[in-house]
Amino acid sequence: MLYVVSSSIPIAFTDPSFTLDPAAETHDVEKNAKSKLERKNLDMIAANQVGQEAGGFDSNRNALQVLWHGGQQELKMTEKTRLARQLLKLIVEKFYQLFVHID
Repeated sequence: MLYVVSSSIPIAFTDPSFTLDPAAETHDVEKNAKSKLERKNLDMIAANQVGQEAGGFDSNRNALQVLWHGGQQELKMTEKTRLARQLLKLIVEKFYQLFVHID
């Protein structure tokens, strides 16, 4: 068990592994992402629609559909740096929900 001390409060990680997979989808983004989430036994998947007029590989903007067991959240089209911060915040929230127990 790994312990991290923050503000004198010991935090125990019961299992520090968290798996997130990116998924670039050409169609049925939510359906295909849910399938990959289950098939690969992931904690979270971040899927985006490829081939759109706005956003994507040749742009500094993108959008994501983020799914986890029991939930999902759409991250709307925005600059990729802002999108990355939004995704990281969501990862941290879900990690804490799954693995962090404050003693």
